[in-house]
Amino acid sequence: MDFTVRLREAILLIRYSMDCDSADLAAACSKSATVLLTAALERYVNSALDNRCAHINSKTWEELPMGAKDFLTMQIARRLRSVAGDLANPNDFSERKAQRLKRTVEEAKTAYQDPSSWEHFPEFGMFMEGAAAPERLNALLRTFRSDGKTLFDNLDGKPLDKAALGRTLTSLIDTRHSVAHALSSGTIPSANDVANWAVVAFVIARGIEDYLNPTAW
Repeated sequence: MDFTVRLREAILLIRYSMDCDSADLAAACSKSATVLLTAALERYVNSALDNRCAHINSKTWEELPMGAKDFLTMQIARRLRSVAGDLANPNDFSERKAQRLKRTVEEAKTAYQDPSSWEHFPEFGMFMEGAAAPERLNALLRTFRSDGKTLFDNLDGKPLDKAALGRTLTSLIDTRHSVAHALSSGTIPSANDVANWAVVAFVIARGIEDYLNPTAW
């Protein structure tokens, strides 16, 4: 779904907050818009990843474009490393872990024969800690590219520099956290604050769309 569709309810609340005569109602609308805006961006990120992974649907390895081969190879390697863990250490060995590793090796072998069979793709989930969000987003999306360039590298100067984008995303997430948990120490966002966050969220969403474009593979 297009990010602008996901933004509609948040935008309505921002406008209502700007036009409202009651300070309490305006604050409530701004807080609600912050929560909806963050949820919209979270959902968009996860949908974008799902859509990108859906392109790994070739039935043979030879049919995959080179970028997709690189991506799938990285996913297989990460999965094997995660499952293997410290299994080579006798103190950590168990039959259950050994069988799980065996299944994963078999899945990896099958994926090289039929790439569409691979099911272990990354998920983003929710934004948690604001300060960690930009790098977490960069790190996950970078697994879809073989050129090493990050999302925020791509967005640098369009129109904000990547540091400003990161700070704005952090501010949005931290405010959502304080609002959602009714923290007394949290700052009440103004309608203008949320409007600025919405613009940056839109820039990030469009940046993700370009970053994950199959033509970049």
